[in-house]
Amino acid sequence: MPEFITLADGSLAVKGRNLVHGRLWTEDNPYTHESNAKDGYKIIPSAYCEFPSGGTAMFSFRTDRTMGNVHGGTAGKVINPTIWLYYYKTTDTLATGSWTQAKHVNTLKQAEDGRWYATVEIPNSFSYCNFRFNTYSDGTQIQRAKVWDLSMTYGDELLPYSPAPEDEEVN
Repeated sequence: MPEFITLADGSLAVKGRNLVHGRLWTEDNPYTHESNAKDGYKIIPSAYCEFPSGGTAMFSFRTDRTMGNVHGGTAGKVINPTIWLYYYKTTDTLATGSWTQAKHVNTLKQAEDGRWYATVEIPNSFSYCNFRFNTYSDGTQIQRAKVWDLSMTYGDELLPYSPAPEDEEVN
């Protein structure tokens, strides 16, 4: 039987339920990002969260790169990739990519099992998010990175990864 938690708005949620769904990126089929741009970023396609409530959440993922906590911008040097959350208020703005707030996840740590993770705050005024992955290059060297097992769960505990129940590949 699942364990329940009470969210900030008083509603119940299943503890450990992955809020990231849509496209299931796995180790066998990861999202691969490559760019030689000084600030090469892309939205990880078709993976997004829907939030029943704001509050504290644990964000985690796996990658074949060492992650950084510093945004390189247009510095023109190779540094570690970063990840961002883009927050949206409606499904229409999510569909068009018209994010309202961007959050650079600059508190990443690596767990013993290799996952990268950080505690993040989900603002009450937003119902959705997706993920921006950055690589940084000197402008000529192509930077490549793979990302998979995206997870966002309520609370501040790093729980084992499991896909969201509505992911197409799970059904």
